[in-house]
Amino acid sequence: MRKGVICLLTLACVTLAGSGMANASQALNEDVSAVTAGEPAVKVADVITEDKAAEEEVLVDGTNSLNVSEKENPVEPIKQPLKKLTLEEELAQNQQLINDNELEKAIENLTAMIEERGCLVPARAYYLRSVAYFNMQKYNDALVDAQTASRLDVNEPLYYVQKGLIRLAISQMYDVMGQDAAVKEQCGMVEMDSDKSLEFQHRYWPALFCRAISNYMRGSIHKSLADCGDALKRGGRGVSFVEAFNVYVQAERSAEDTRFPGVDIQPVLFSSINGLMNADKQPCMELNV
Repeated sequence: MRKGVICLLTLACVTLAGSGMANASQALNEDVSAVTAGEPAVKVADVITEDKAAEEEVLVDGTNSLNVSEKENPVEPIKQPLKKLTLEEELAQNQQLINDNELEKAIENLTAMIEERGCLVPARAYYLRSVAYFNMQKYNDALVDAQTASRLDVNEPLYYVQKGLIRLAISQMYDVMGQDAAVKEQCGMVEMDSDKSLEFQHRYWPALFCRAISNYMRGSIHKSLADCGDALKRGGRGVSFVEAFNVYVQAERSAEDTRFPGVDIQPVLFSSINGLMNADKQPCMELNV
């Protein structure tokens, strides 16, 4: 009897325990459902780490601008190739440099042209460099280039006059030093250069004027005036240094002319030589006579 009662009590306890656990489980499920019912489900694919977010969006100066590295690269303008100058354009450009007294730049350009073109370089390149050297008073270099120019183009009268003018400048230096023999030697070569120039153009007034200066420096005043007169008639009239030279030489011949006491013709010679060398520029010396 007692054992039966104990069994019935035990069975009741087990039943009650099982019922309580079931009720507790149901209540827990209801709480979880209540919590999650108001929130959207989180998918694995929607999870972004901090590193990933930093790579995709970078704040610059407090704005939502993208990182500079993610912007489009600027389009560089297309560079147009430099136009290559023709030979004549290069020579004209260097002539202008000489006219503007940019002598070193002209010499640098012409030297590069001569080295680049070699035997194909024209005589005028040497002539222009000779003028630049002359204006820098580098007479030996100037004479070498003038000789090369006349050798490359033997029919151009200008290049013979160029040689003559350089020799006249050298003669002036010898004259100042009192080396009369050297003056006469140089002036003799000037006369030959002038005569050679006149063979190709017999009315070429620069050659006549060059020879007039040479004759004066050799002491032949009458020959000098004759050549100067021809130069004036054949194109030199109105050129200030030609007119001045003619007046001063006539004054020296006419010692009784009181307008010119103690004539100093050296400045006139300098003006004449340099003026003829740079005949395309403003004459070096303006004289009212």
